[in-house]
Amino acid sequence: MPVSNIRSLIRTVESFPDGHQDAYLGNGVIGLRVRPDPFASWKAIASGFVKEHEEGRFEALANAPYAFGMDFKLGDTPSMLENAGRARVRKQSLDMSCGELTTELEFPLGGGMARAQVLQFVSRTCPVAACQEVRLTAPQSGDLKVTMSVLPGPDNEIYAGAAPGGERWTDLTLGCTANGRISKCGLSVKADFGGAEVSREDSEKDKPQTSRAFRLKVEAGRQIAIRSIAATVTSAYHPEPELESCRLANWAASIGFDSLRSQNRAAWREIWKSRVLVTGDEKAQDYLDCALFYLYSSAHPSCRTSVPPFGMSQADYYHGHVFWDTDIFMTPVLLLTSPETARMTIAYRLRTLEAAKKRAECYGYKGAMYPWESDTRGFESTPSDSKTGWLEQHVNMCVAFAAWQYQKAAGDKAWAGECTWPILKAVAEWIESRVEKTKRGCEIWNVMSTDESRAVNNSSYVNALSAQVLRNACECAKLVGQPPMEKWREIAESMFIPIGPAPQQSGVRGDIIYKHDGGWEKDCSTDLFIIGFPLDLPFDRSLLRNTYDAHMTLRKESFSMGYSFVVGEAAFVGDRNGARESFHRLAEEVFEPTWGMGTECPGAATTCFLTTMAGVLQAAMMAFTGIRFEPGNWAKYEACLPDGWKRIEIERIYLGGQAYSLEAEHGRKARLAPIE
Repeated sequence: MPVSNIRSLIRTVESFPDGHQDAYLGNGVIGLRVRPDPFASWKAIASGFVKEHEEGRFEALANAPYAFGMDFKLGDTPSMLENAGRARVRKQSLDMSCGELTTELEFPLGGGMARAQVLQFVSRTCPVAACQEVRLTAPQSGDLKVTMSVLPGPDNEIYAGAAPGGERWTDLTLGCTANGRISKCGLSVKADFGGAEVSREDSEKDKPQTSRAFRLKVEAGRQIAIRSIAATVTSAYHPEPELESCRLANWAASIGFDSLRSQNRAAWREIWKSRVLVTGDEKAQDYLDCALFYLYSSAHPSCRTSVPPFGMSQADYYHGHVFWDTDIFMTPVLLLTSPETARMTIAYRLRTLEAAKKRAECYGYKGAMYPWESDTRGFESTPSDSKTGWLEQHVNMCVAFAAWQYQKAAGDKAWAGECTWPILKAVAEWIESRVEKTKRGCEIWNVMSTDESRAVNNSSYVNALSAQVLRNACECAKLVGQPPMEKWREIAESMFIPIGPAPQQSGVRGDIIYKHDGGWEKDCSTDLFIIGFPLDLPFDRSLLRNTYDAHMTLRKESFSMGYSFVVGEAAFVGDRNGARESFHRLAEEVFEPTWGMGTECPGAATTCFLTTMAGVLQAAMMAFTGIRFEPGNWAKYEACLPDGWKRIEIERIYLGGQAYSLEAEHGRKARLAPIE
């Protein structure tokens, strides 16, 4: 069903002006940004390859080597690179149904114009492998020299070349590190010329070498195929990644290019079974398709470093750090579509729990205190000149909330004692030590909410979410056989939430939830929209509707990633027109149309901001359909579709360890049909 109308999943570009966004291929373990000329590197990323930031000295994602540099030379004539500037890229096509990028180009070679078709994909079944096939047609017969190159990143320092004796040779093997030498990255490449008689230039043993030449005879007008399989491994996975990359390149080559391609296509077909199929809104369909594709281009069960806001698409912006974006925006979508991938994000928080406990000790609190910007080891990596990191402590509750969502929705009972309880217990202990008891109840002072403006007392979002996490921790304690945690329940029930009358100029009668203890403020913090959806906190729906109406009427114009939850909150409180308008605003203002990658804010040059795209995808899959992670009551609310939407269909989602198909129409609870 959902992968019908397959053309809508293919994006084709035939013009490449200055400022053109480069295509992105990834799988959550490695990522590539591919220029119109696919033989020229821009950016490659590998999970766990990090450096010391040159100015801030915190851990930051490093650029990894790009495996597919290439040059061609026919006889004694100038090579492709020597004719730089004369190549013409005719077309690039990204097939999102299978994660394949195809580039068609021509370039001067041997006195004529050679034609090349380049196919590239990153494997989902062998997650360290990237594959390239070049189909080259030479303009005349002769001796062809093909030079394959590994193109190091701008901050790479090469420390090892070909694997030492005793290891099976690859065509290229390289080990590198980056500034500070706090991690290592290994890359190995195996080449295949399809049975053609080829002579290889021997590399100097044990000497770092970034390129290798091959010679073969070609006939005019006759196509040849050159295939490369590259394996990239970092020290997050193996202490000597260049040696392990050598082994894995040979492993991938033994599987074979065609099998890897077939397996990758099959893996993407499984992902697309979770496609949100919309009847009645083509623009929304395009946005949701792109959101699913790019989320899974940056998420994989094998990833050990979780998913940063820009995924594996670049190293610079936000430095590859992990934020609350993963826990609240991305994990729920992964949980619905691939529980084992969602488990990866929770497992990362478990592995980094000890670092969070050390951080809590530094602040004088008990339990664990997860950082605002988390590095690969789970330590605080917010730049020290930032004004936000140490105040945005709401991330702590987001981590615990996501862990409990996974517990409820994945149906993994053994996981409760191994992972869920340790996380919830530590965060609950932190909340217990963090609250201040007053005549009004339990309060949390000096905290920053999601709007990042200043420290406040009693952020409604922070206090309400803290209370919910304490209730969840009590449930988890019962699940794993721990004694009742009555103190946590008492704190949850007495948590102070600022509520008061709506301002007269809003036209709303009745009470609303204030942003914090300071009373009404005109500027609208998106965390007030998160309280209803996706957090589903126990507030009366009329109170939430009043709050929504007052802020949508009087708010200052603002735009951030949290606006994706305005889309969901609009549906949750019954504003169908607002849901459609907010959705379309996002699709127009923070959506790069060439490759369909989202941006963080209007006009931003950095693309593939997953946070907003995942937030809108979550709104469509849950807010619009009424689905919640409530065992025995999955279709908790009646569906509320945006104006003009007639139906939502999803071939497969997962709830409680069971696969279901979903159909939702406005005003009725979604139909969930169990499937094998």
